Amino acid sequence: MWELVIVYGITWAGAGGYYHSEMPDKETCFYALEQTKININGKYVAGEDTDVVIAFCRPKEVAK
Repeated sequence: MWELVIVYGITWAGAGGYYHSEMPDKETCFYALEQTKININGKYVAGEDTDVVIAFCRPKEVAK
């Protein structure tokens, strides 16, 4: 199991929030990440605006 994580509203004081979504496998997660478009205040964020949003895939931690 993998998860797509998006952290947004990043400033010197911390992050505004985060979103995560479970994905069945690594390939699906990276495909979703590639297709992700983030809308902040009516503007889609990509490329040069990566200082306000971070999105990544990671293996989902299993509770012990």
